[in-house]
Amino acid sequence: MKLYDLERGDNFKIIDEETKVPPAAPIPSDNTTYRYTHVDGMYAPCEGTDGERYYFAAWTEVEKI
Repeated sequence: MKLYDLERGDNFKIIDEETKVPPAAPIPSDNTTYRYTHVDGMYAPCEGTDGERYYFAAWTEVEKI
């Protein structure tokens, strides 16, 4: 499933092998769960369970939890 297909507030894990993030953005961890907020342009700002804000390309493959 694509990240942009999630509903606001859904939790997910990244399953895409090559995750695209903007320059200078935090690098995501494989064992972190994220909360989807919205798509802003080509990236989606999401909240990690570690309290950090992450930015993923809207077309990233994810698994809804």
